[in-house]
Amino acid sequence: MNICLLGTEANLIGYWPFTETNSKDHSNLHNDGTPKGTYRYNSSFDSDYVTIIVGKYSSGGPEWAQYVGDHTFVAALKPNSTEKYPNNVDVWFDCGGGHIPSHEYKDLSINVLTVKGKVDDLIWMSTGKPVGPDNPKKDAYGTNDTAGLETAGLYMSGKYSKEGACHQVVNRLLWAATWRQGLVTLGDSDKVPNGYWLTRTIWGLFGDKATDMLVRGSDFNKWCKDSNFPAAPPKDNANIDYNDEL
Repeated sequence: MNICLLGTEANLIGYWPFTETNSKDHSNLHNDGTPKGTYRYNSSFDSDYVTIIVGKYSSGGPEWAQYVGDHTFVAALKPNSTEKYPNNVDVWFDCGGGHIPSHEYKDLSINVLTVKGKVDDLIWMSTGKPVGPDNPKKDAYGTNDTAGLETAGLYMSGKYSKEGACHQVVNRLLWAATWRQGLVTLGDSDKVPNGYWLTRTIWGLFGDKATDMLVRGSDFNKWCKDSNFPAAPPKDNANIDYNDEL
C-alpha cells in the first residue's frame, strides 16, 4: 500500500503495528493477539527510531528581542552516538532559519522536547517526497528557506504570503515523528518557546488558519495525504493518547 495506517480505517479487522513488545490491537476492535510458542518481536521501532530533539534560541534583532520570540528547530540524532551535541546530530531541520545563534546573548536550549521517530519520515514531511535518488538525504533541511521547499509545505516570507512560523513547521515535523504513539506539539513542553502562543493564535497548530482563510498553501491534512501520512487529529489538543481513544 505504501501508506501509513492509523488504525481507524474502514473494514479493518485489527491493527497490530508491533512497535511495542506485545500483540496489542490498536484499533477500536481490541482484537489483541496471544503469542504462543517460541517467538521474539522483530520490531523496527528499536532499529529505525532515533532520538529527535527540539531546540530554540531567541530570534533575530536587538537584544531585547530575545524576550519576544524564539526560533525553533529540530535535530535528529545519530543512533547510539557517544558524542556530545552538536557532533551527535545526524540531520538538522532548521524550519526556515538555522540552528546556531548569531549572538552570544541568544541562549541556545536543546531540551525543549525529546521524542522518538524516523529520520526518513521527517525528511518526507519536510520536503513532501520520500528519500531516494530524486531526494537524497542531506545534512540539513529548511535552512533560511522561506519558499516552502523544505518547511513541510509552509511559506514563511512576505507580508501577505506568510503562512506560519518555525513553530508551526516544528509541529508538522513532530507529527511525522510521533503519529504512531500520539501527537506531541510544542505546547507539551515545559519550556515552551517565547512567542509560541502568539504564532499559534495567528496561524494555528499547523499553520492551517492562514491556509484556510487565504485559500493558499498546503493545509496540513492535504500535505499529510500527499506525503502518505495519516491526517492529524481533528482536535486542537496537543496531548492525545491513541491507545485510549481507539
